[in-house]
Amino acid sequence: MSNSEIKKLLIDVPITMCRNMSQKFISSILRDLPVNLSQHHLAILNLLDENKSLVISDFVETLSITKPQMTASADKLIELGYINRKNDDKDRRKIYLSITPKGTEIISDINHNIDAEIDKNLAELSEAELIKLGEGLKVLKKLCEICKG
Repeated sequence: MSNSEIKKLLIDVPITMCRNMSQKFISSILRDLPVNLSQHHLAILNLLDENKSLVISDFVETLSITKPQMTASADKLIELGYINRKNDDKDRRKIYLSITPKGTEIISDINHNIDAEIDKNLAELSEAELIKLGEGLKVLKKLCEICKG
């Protein structure tokens, strides 16, 4: 495979994969929830589940969203009881968000459903294809680290 073919795939595959996975796994699962959550909400809950507490500006930078978008998303998640907001005692401009037990429960349920959908799709691949996929993903992860650095 030539470098130009690899470059084209590096651009096409992540975009297509993200779009397809988003449609198939995430959007359909979010649609089935009793509350209306967006993919931004899911990303926020996942970040808080991993980190327990973050400053709003961390979300803006990590998720590449605007501060007003983040504020609106946080307000909704607070209203639903999934996260808490707390001002920094020393710097009132810093606003911390943390996940509640209810938020931990919903994100666990959502991620379980996403995992189940991915497992169904992986079952369509042969053992040899799964090995190649794993190897390819490791290389792609390494390339992502190189690009990050």
